[in-house]
Amino acid sequence: MVGVTGGRNRSTASTRTVETMSEDASVIDCPKGLQPLMDYLEELTEPASLSRLESLLQRTRMRREDFGSFCNFGLRTYKRNVIARSKWFDLALLCWRPGQRSPIHDHRHSACAFRVIEGTGTETLFELTGEGKQVRPVESHDMPEGYICAAHDGDIHDVANRTDGDLITLHAYSPRLKMTTYPRPVAIA
Repeated sequence: MVGVTGGRNRSTASTRTVETMSEDASVIDCPKGLQPLMDYLEELTEPASLSRLESLLQRTRMRREDFGSFCNFGLRTYKRNVIARSKWFDLALLCWRPGQRSPIHDHRHSACAFRVIEGTGTETLFELTGEGKQVRPVESHDMPEGYICAAHDGDIHDVANRTDGDLITLHAYSPRLKMTTYPRPVAIA
């Protein structure tokens, strides 16, 4: 994934594909500051434009308090709090305690854009090795509050909270999120 300037495509391997959210959901109490993003997502009849998602997230200036009941943390792993979804999108607030990280994954056939709402995350980019079932790290960078990350389906990465404070990120995927996960290399476990 690449912050602010868009993503780059890479070939992917099918190691384990996971659909992370159920088929249908509705928004009970959408945070007011998300309305322009929600209006765009709810009108989709095809995959969203990555540049449009990025632009809408850039204008979404919200704080933890604005998300109310959507801001929940998991005890052992980060927590994915679904705000809304349809056939064409998933919108979720991800909440990370110190030390929590995602699996190494891609966004199989989806565009992904997210904004750091609070805290600082670390993204590590990976590339496939050998027969395409293993990955190795290529680069790592910090993502401070306000950082926008946008990428296409082939980017392989993980996100981690390596700080001693909370991390909150707002994610939009289109079409719906499906991901392939990859084994973590021993050297970076």
